[in-house]
Amino acid sequence: MLRLVLGPLNRHRSVLGIFTALGLIVVLTLLTEVGGLLLWLAYGIGELLHQRRRKIITPAVFVALYSITTLAVLPAAAPLLGRVALNCFEDGKHAYAANSPFYCALNRHYVTPKVKRVLEGVSDRMERKHPGSVVSYLDGGFPLGIGIPLLPHLSHNDGRKLDLAFFYKDKNTGEPARKGGAWFIGYWAFAPAWALLSTDPASPREGALRWRLGWLQWAFTDQELDETRTADLVRFLTQGPASKPVQRLFLEPNLKHHLGFKSSKIGFAGWNAARHDDHLHFQVF
Repeated sequence: MLRLVLGPLNRHRSVLGIFTALGLIVVLTLLTEVGGLLLWLAYGIGELLHQRRRKIITPAVFVALYSITTLAVLPAAAPLLGRVALNCFEDGKHAYAANSPFYCALNRHYVTPKVKRVLEGVSDRMERKHPGSVVSYLDGGFPLGIGIPLLPHLSHNDGRKLDLAFFYKDKNTGEPARKGGAWFIGYWAFAPAWALLSTDPASPREGALRWRLGWLQWAFTDQELDETRTADLVRFLTQGPASKPVQRLFLEPNLKHHLGFKSSKIGFAGWNAARHDDHLHFQVF
């Protein structure tokens, strides 16, 4: 039993091995909330089952533990703590899905029931106005809400916030992409016309989270912002029945101006927060 509790700290491990294991545990905790604890348990179980083969047993045990926890335990436990899992894939009822399965695999798709209802209402309106379009969500929150920050975000710690991907279309043909998001991650495909907002001499110094990622923008040269559908997405979040619980929506000021919005719900996250000309962020009361 002591071996199970000690996990990666068992005495026959090298110092380098212990620090590597602890580093992995920290990284998995920050990425998934529960992955670090499950890896710790996997190290302990590997020691109990077979010390000499623990290098094979430990990863296998971790994959099994993580899969069971992610697919079965957390979806059942999170509602007891006031959070629910968003659908990872389209379910035929509401036209939304995770931008990539990796958001669900990392347990970053948990929100309050109110946020889920807003997303369902907005995706229904998008489907009616733009048949075939699928709203893609990015980071929401962790399932347990035990104080672990959802990095690199400053505020996604209470389940009341959700990021949505913009809609794009093929620059050459004008053909709209069915789902939101320029690529599988969804972030960092900055709307080109507004990509250098802070070059204005009057702008204050940018914070560490306002990444430019100019080296990455070449990957999106064949795509451009679908202003019509993106504007409708913003409009449905700030106007109409589904928007009533929405407290705030973050969008870059010049993008807000370009798309013609004046709603007081649409604000600027600030110079020390992430940019919002690649995605939008909304939060509920």
